[in-house]
Amino acid sequence: MKIFSFTILLATVICNLFGQGNVFLSTEIDANYYYYVVGETRQNNFNYGFSVIVSASINKIKVSSGINYSTKNYYYQTDPYLHLDSLQKHTYSLEYMNFPVSFNYCVLLKKSLKLNVLTGFIINRIMSYNIESIYLNKDPIHENGMNQNQKLGLTISFGLPLSTSLSKHIAINISPFFNFKLVPDHYNDRPNYRDLPDDKYSCGLKVGIEYYFKSMEQRKDKVKNQSLW
Repeated sequence: MKIFSFTILLATVICNLFGQGNVFLSTEIDANYYYYVVGETRQNNFNYGFSVIVSASINKIKVSSGINYSTKNYYYQTDPYLHLDSLQKHTYSLEYMNFPVSFNYCVLLKKSLKLNVLTGFIINRIMSYNIESIYLNKDPIHENGMNQNQKLGLTISFGLPLSTSLSKHIAINISPFFNFKLVPDHYNDRPNYRDLPDDKYSCGLKVGIEYYFKSMEQRKDKVKNQSLW
């Protein structure tokens, strides 16, 4: 509840700022690819996410917030002949609801290209956690809904968003990012959260389409003499 209240408050502040002539409001829909550092014995499956973001730009600074859905899928594979139960593979599937807040600073603005430096934080919440155990000589075992030990986590994010305009109001954004998990999203007590890796580090790529409610040409006039390069 506190997360939703904070998001609504931030959105209200952004909308109030929009009433000022030097603020440019925008909204973005994006898709994400994630790679988690899960240790030497585990491997990533394909991990993805989607976001809806609202932003307010003031001169060279853009403040953004929204909601993000993401997955964390990985597996552990072993030799079934080394286990009495002939275990071949454990597959772990987690779904997250995230609440990102980010701050972008424009360091380059030339024609239709814009380069930003991004930093911010993400509030993480596990929505579901499932395990599939695959055996050599018996049916797989599925363990679903194992989310009793989840709690809110906090991740610090860094990125280098590159934006190019398609029209006066629409831009495509591409951003490589690096995340560091500052506060774990689960308690240490087990067994329900057994075998969760200490995945403090992750990286990935975000691709999004952003719509500006005011013409981007107006915004360029505000910042073209303020970029670093």
